[in-house]
Amino acid sequence: MKNLSDGKSDGIVIMYCKDGVIYPVGLNQDQADMIDLSIGICFQGELHIINKPMGKVEILMKGK
Repeated sequence: MKNLSDGKSDGIVIMYCKDGVIYPVGLNQDQADMIDLSIGICFQGELHIINKPMGKVEILMKGK
């Protein structure tokens, strides 16, 4: 079983919704690897991406 993401530009994004507002969830590397592997197990085979982008990624922790 391989991870879904390439660790650089593609990967799983986790969001949290509170009172109708969506917030990104920050993960450390171990958490990100575990989520990526777990999701990969659930979606064995080809992953179908719906071509309806929701926005651009902004890296809030860059350089830390």
